[in-house]
Amino acid sequence: MWLLKVNENLEAGIYVQREMFKKDIIMIFENARIYNAKDTIFYKFADILQTFAQPLMDKLKETKKDVEIRRARMG
Repeated sequence: MWLLKVNENLEAGIYVQREMFKKDIIMIFENARIYNAKDTIFYKFADILQTFAQPLMDKLKETKKDVEIRRARMG
């Protein structure tokens, strides 16, 4: 997963639940740590950015309106 793909998914309406979006964002950080050595800037920035982003993502709770929109899309 990468940021451009997340943006494409947002624009295409792929994320029908906030948890789907959060999962992809977290995957970006995890991939940076999996595919880069601990001493690289990519690994270190993944830690820094996730520390910053996690409290913001924790605030992304599914609302009743989200549930209604998802149900309407599913028919």
